[in-house]
Amino acid sequence: MSDITIKKQGIKVSVNRDELIEVSETHDGVVFNFKYGLHLYVTDPHMPLSTKQLLKAATDHFRQGSIKINLADYQSPAKVEF
Repeated sequence: MSDITIKKQGIKVSVNRDELIEVSETHDGVVFNFKYGLHLYVTDPHMPLSTKQLLKAATDHFRQGSIKINLADYQSPAKVEF
């Protein structure tokens, strides 16, 4: 089963990949949009644009496998596991 895990500090959210609709960049962070109207809005005004783009690219281009997102790691925020 493929899942997506989003981690920041001591908080960890894990759901099935099929539940994620999209990841959107915002001026002050990033938004994870899930089915059923659930939105996870991560506010981080210091998050670089390149980190936001990596998160979006990982979820858009890697449709197979699980994605582990660590929002505290700006250099490699997403890892895909097959």
